[in-house]
Amino acid sequence: MNNHDEGTNRRRRMRELARQTIRTREPDPAELAGLSPQGLKELFHEFGVYQVELETQNEELRETRERLRDTGDRYQALYDFAPIGYLTLDGEGFIRQSNLAAARLFGMPRLELIGRPLQRLIESSGSARLAELLEKRIPGTVEAGAADRKTQLRFDLAVERQQANEGFWVTIIDITETRRAEEERNRSQRRFRILAEAAPLGIFEADHAGRFSFVNRQWEKITGLSAKNCLHFGWSSAIHLEDRRRVMLEWSDRIGEGPWAQEFRLNRGNGSEAWARMLSAPSGMEGERPTGYVGTLEDITALRQAEEEMLRSKREAESANRAKSEFLANMSHEIRTPMTVFMAAVDHLLEIDGDAERRNLLVMAEQSAQRLQGLIDDLLDFSRIEAGKVEIERKTFDLRSCVASAVDLFALAASKKNLRLTVDVDPDTPAMVVGDPNRLGQVLINLIGNAVKFTDEGEIAVTVRPRGPVQEFQVADTGIGIPEEKRHLMFQSFTQADSSFARRYGGSGLGLAISKGLVELMGGEISFRSRKTKGTIFTFTLPMQTTEESSTTPESSEKDQKSRSPKARILLADDDAMIREMLQLLLEQKGWQVDIAETGKAALEKWQSGLFELIFMDLQMPEMNGLEATRIIREQESEKSRRTCVIGLTAHARREIREECLRAGMDGVLTKPVRMGELFKAIQTCLFE
Repeated sequence: MNNHDEGTNRRRRMRELARQTIRTREPDPAELAGLSPQGLKELFHEFGVYQVELETQNEELRETRERLRDTGDRYQALYDFAPIGYLTLDGEGFIRQSNLAAARLFGMPRLELIGRPLQRLIESSGSARLAELLEKRIPGTVEAGAADRKTQLRFDLAVERQQANEGFWVTIIDITETRRAEEERNRSQRRFRILAEAAPLGIFEADHAGRFSFVNRQWEKITGLSAKNCLHFGWSSAIHLEDRRRVMLEWSDRIGEGPWAQEFRLNRGNGSEAWARMLSAPSGMEGERPTGYVGTLEDITALRQAEEEMLRSKREAESANRAKSEFLANMSHEIRTPMTVFMAAVDHLLEIDGDAERRNLLVMAEQSAQRLQGLIDDLLDFSRIEAGKVEIERKTFDLRSCVASAVDLFALAASKKNLRLTVDVDPDTPAMVVGDPNRLGQVLINLIGNAVKFTDEGEIAVTVRPRGPVQEFQVADTGIGIPEEKRHLMFQSFTQADSSFARRYGGSGLGLAISKGLVELMGGEISFRSRKTKGTIFTFTLPMQTTEESSTTPESSEKDQKSRSPKARILLADDDAMIREMLQLLLEQKGWQVDIAETGKAALEKWQSGLFELIFMDLQMPEMNGLEATRIIREQESEKSRRTCVIGLTAHARREIREECLRAGMDGVLTKPVRMGELFKAIQTCLFE
């Protein structure tokens, strides 16, 4: 044995001797007697080392005990003040411990619970179940109310095994509100089911992904599917194959949004098709995410058919309206063409015939022609207003002059009936305004004309007053008035207050309907007041912007224009032989040289081969129409040294026709029937201005 081993063994003996001495507090004399001074020194050293070890162990033990005591205190606090009731039962079911929450649930002090059997504290229905668990020494759950209380409690038992002692840990939770909420939810669910089955609409429930969990009988009836076949995504099989992908994509895109509607076709079980509208809405939310959906399904097949029928009727009505408008336009064209010859002939005869009897007949013929022309204009205007094709101009004009011109037209007729016709324009009325003078004049002419027609004695007063941003116009008469029972007919088309065969006053019954339509198109309103045999007052207002611009150019009279008629070469292009013959006669009598062309192509060829100061160009001609001929003339004029004036002749009185003529290059347009004054004025304008 080496020195190291001897030293180790010696220290081990010294340590063991020190421990034995400290434990027994009586060292072995034999051991001590055999120690050398060095051994005694080592023994005292081991005494110190071991003493330090003992002190360290004692400190750790004290700390452990403190921690255990703190843990026990915290556990007891948690146990006592936990919001959930806790009980400890012995093996027989008697309460050994209780926290404060359990005491509150039973409604008695905690000390009074100790020693009581738990089975006696709950209702009989739960008592039997508890007895079974206690007897079998197994964990379980019991739901019952506390004795003589309406509180619903849930008891969760866990078996406690501690050596020979066996008992139970019991957790008690008040589930009264939970039960009440479940019962309310169940009642709501039952009500929903009852209402759903009685509803005339299909009703469904689905989860957040669109998987159906419920459909009512009406849903089955609409789709032709059974409730079982509708569950999950089975409902989509009823959707028409061409609509199915769209509907499902819309559903997936709209998840998370509010209510939305979808319309699609259905393939019913009997092979028929139907249209349906489905409305879906979230039934609950978790944050911003819906937890499910409810919705309705409505059979809209009849509604769709009604809409299609309405659209078909609308198309037919529009087609009929277009046909009517085309018919009226064509009839206007056919009537205006011969009327041009008739009225031109009457004008010419009035100019050259001095016989009083014949002139009287000619004047009556002229008045009848004017009446016929007015009727044609009314029919066309009414047709355009109905079709929404009337355009309102906006230009600066003299308001007083416009009103005066309309009144002057009836000065002679009023004088013949001994009626006083007056005009009163308020001094504050602006001189120049922006609007449509032609349509304003037309409304005034209709109203003044009616007033003259239906007034036998007294007066007719036309007034104009500014009313803020609008101008107010009134036409008042002292005529026959309007009976109360006829007032609702006043602005209806083709109606008159007296529609009997014995009526005294003629007319088409379109004047007021046209006036109302024009006033409304110009942004105004029209109304009337009347008393039978006391007269009528028609009032309408129009929004008109004022302007400071004022320029008036005096026009030379027809007589002056005739006196200034130059010698000029005129080309007359018209496919109607009578119009050519009549206009040629009238123009040549004024000293003009007139060439004739029956087609647009012939007019173009004559223009190319000769020099003409003026061309009267009819719009509707064979081979080449007047518009096309005018465009070619304007294109080829660059090769000539002078420009030829072109005046269009048309039986179509629509503004868009006039605008098309001007775009083609015409300098003006005359509407048939052409009056001689208008014809001569157009010539003067072209040749002198």
